[in-house]
Amino acid sequence: MLLLSSAFEISLPGNKRLSYNAETGVLRFGPKPNKNVPIKGTSIDPYILASVEVRHTGSELKGHGAFAIADIEQDVFLGFYEGTKIESREALDAVIGERRQTAGQNSDSVSDYIMNIDGGVTFIDGFDR
Repeated sequence: MLLLSSAFEISLPGNKRLSYNAETGVLRFGPKPNKNVPIKGTSIDPYILASVEVRHTGSELKGHGAFAIADIEQDVFLGFYEGTKIESREALDAVIGERRQTAGQNSDSVSDYIMNIDGGVTFIDGFDR
């Protein structure tokens, strides 16, 4: 039997990491988090603002989206993702189920604007503009 400590993080080659948090039960493998994320309310660089355009996606269900209209360097701060906080997988399933009933045949995209922020415990739903 493998016993894990309450939390750990192991650096891996290629700027990757393996981490575990026993409190949430989340085991992550992926890129190291960007430590240069600014605090909420930080202004976005005018060059970045000029490089991104918000426009309609062409889908009534999806509404609007952000599109790059110029080259943007890797690891550049683009902005904050805002929406409703969903604090469990069960609550997420309820939101998606309700939307699928409302959307009917167009149910494939009801979760397109839901972002997982901690490995599967908490989500941000940016569905409503």
